[in-house]
Amino acid sequence: MKKFPIFLIVSAFITISAIVQNEKFSYYKIFKIQTPTEIWLDYNKNFIFDEKQPFILNNIYSISYYNTLQNNFIDDNELFLLSYFEKEISENALKNKFVKIKNNDLIIQGKSYKNILLSSGLFFEKFDKNKIQEIIKKYNYKDYYIYNSRSNVYHELTCKTGKLSKNYRIIKKSNIGENAKACGYCIAKKRSLQSSIPYISRDKENKNNINFYNNDLLKIYAINLNSIYKPSKKCNTKACLALKQEIDNAKNNIDFAIYGLNSQPEIVLALINAKNRGVQIRWVCDYEKKEIKYYPDVELLKKHLPKFKTNKENKSGIMHNKFFIFDNEKVWTGSANIT
Repeated sequence: MKKFPIFLIVSAFITISAIVQNEKFSYYKIFKIQTPTEIWLDYNKNFIFDEKQPFILNNIYSISYYNTLQNNFIDDNELFLLSYFEKEISENALKNKFVKIKNNDLIIQGKSYKNILLSSGLFFEKFDKNKIQEIIKKYNYKDYYIYNSRSNVYHELTCKTGKLSKNYRIIKKSNIGENAKACGYCIAKKRSLQSSIPYISRDKENKNNINFYNNDLLKIYAINLNSIYKPSKKCNTKACLALKQEIDNAKNNIDFAIYGLNSQPEIVLALINAKNRGVQIRWVCDYEKKEIKYYPDVELLKKHLPKFKTNKENKSGIMHNKFFIFDNEKVWTGSANIT
């Protein structure tokens, strides 16, 4: 009579153990979060990473994904900010977790991963451009800094140096600690410049320009390096437009020295037109072996502007000047090559 209850207890224990064991093996380890909707799981349960094991969360779309479908309608800085928060939401929910698959959803400790994404407001089941515009206004990139926790340095979201860091977080500007240090490139120099030169201002008509200084004797132009990342064939900065205007207005002579000239058709044409209307033009340019220039438009200028010299006698250095003299009255100069 005593063996019967013992048998029941053992049977119940075996049954519970089998249920627990089966429940354990119904969960999968997360190897990698490729995107918030593409997660690589250990389907084989061998703890070996295999790229052939992705789980795709269907019918859930992020704002950054919609942006690619709609021809990139979101500003790059806003997209950087929103993509960061999308990734943060996903990693907070999934990183170092075991998940269960149910009805094309991941279940994490009893919670639906799909619902976690949708409740964040950054993921959608249907495209709604008006709602996305509201979110973009809510997450204004100008309200945030990139913060490097290792160096304790904070950067503007437009700062390339900040984005290259491996230890950065994006936080509200109001949450930056008092002991945090400003980036010497994007913040500290900007503050120093603005405090020492009160007349600096942005050009409202063209974001590529900065109105730096202007009076009857001197004009200084600065190019906004946060909006121009590579040379352009268009003469669309104030510095270039000022050079072209002086060439067009020259009456008697133009003397200039340049390191090289390339991909500036408006400047080349202005110089040729000036010569054709009778302006005397003399110029010098850097010399290289066999008089072959790295900048091909130099050869074009030589054909049209024959009063030309090089620094070929000086074989130990380069001629790196960049200046134009107009009618012996005005000088245009700066650090930029005419390229």
